[in-house]
Amino acid sequence: MVEALRRRGIPVAVTGHTSILAKPETALVARVFVWWAGGAGETATWYPNHDYVPEVISTDGLLQEIVALTGTGEAKGREILQELRALGEEVRTGWVEDIVALYDRILAVLGLPGRGQGVRYRELGLGCLSGLLTRFERALRRAAPPSFYQNLTGAEAEEAGEDGTLREVTEEGDAAQAEAARATCLTLGTTPGEIFLVRLRAFLEHFAGRAGEEVPDEDPEAQDAVRVMTVHQAKGLEFPVVFVPSLVKGRFPSSLTGRPQLWYVPGDLFDRPRYEGREEDEARLLYVALTRAQELLVVSWFERYESKTPGEPSSRATPSPFLTQHLQAALSGARPLCSVQVPLIGLRHEKKPLLTDFSSLSLYAQCGYRYWLSRVCGFQPLLA
Repeated sequence: MVEALRRRGIPVAVTGHTSILAKPETALVARVFVWWAGGAGETATWYPNHDYVPEVISTDGLLQEIVALTGTGEAKGREILQELRALGEEVRTGWVEDIVALYDRILAVLGLPGRGQGVRYRELGLGCLSGLLTRFERALRRAAPPSFYQNLTGAEAEEAGEDGTLREVTEEGDAAQAEAARATCLTLGTTPGEIFLVRLRAFLEHFAGRAGEEVPDEDPEAQDAVRVMTVHQAKGLEFPVVFVPSLVKGRFPSSLTGRPQLWYVPGDLFDRPRYEGREEDEARLLYVALTRAQELLVVSWFERYESKTPGEPSSRATPSPFLTQHLQAALSGARPLCSVQVPLIGLRHEKKPLLTDFSSLSLYAQCGYRYWLSRVCGFQPLLA
């Protein structure tokens, strides 16, 4: 839906958070890191979802993503892929002094964020990924003290060895000690760079599929854009015009409602049916969605699901039982959208005073584009 609006030149602001795989540019960079962690061979595998379904990253797939995103031909795309392979080899056999600097090099090779239509949204997404990568680096550089690793065995002891290696490489001080740590890794068959990439892959897996709340797409001009949000995020808010789409069976109420789930707490210690969802809870949620509108409420549904597999027929969708049963009387007086004249009253926003600080004003005075990238998009500075 967001992509369809943007293709038509309609400003969109996504409220809340989305997965890094929801944007083509951030998904491509994440897959490059995973490809490196797998040795930058023909394929690499990771699990960027809560169901642990594997996704295989191939060089052909990466090439197609690069060509589609950058708009270059296949020959140029292969050159870019070769540059990325060489950069990955440099990381695996060495060390990452500053992940922001490495990220900037990747963007330079890919020619991102680029120019033209949609560049501001690519800049917002790539800036958020910059912040996410620095969170990983901060955690990696804060290795636990040696006393924490006493009396460990098995996988924990192996992880302790990795942490010790990374701590010796990243700590300031004796350069010879850091070089000795690198040599030890090479003797064991794992370089500091490989440890770095494997842990980065695990970090990205978590934030790509399990958390799904790390990359906000915030447009500073959101008051003049279509706001896209979940019903939960709309609580307490009101808008002149509200669209509630996809009101079909299986989506509202959700097909997951009432389905037994795996819990790590005994079921007699909490209200298990409530946390697994009840239709009454879904009805309350729909009530929240429908009562956000001040002037005009538009509800819609669709008749068919498009098949994700080429050649397979689409499947039929049926309207939500909330519409066909509980709200049938209320909808009897509804009108088709094309016959409605949207009232303009209440659609105009008052200008609010700008809240800022001296450092922001100073940065803006130096370079407006730099202000946009750092303060709005969230691109992180290099390590001091």
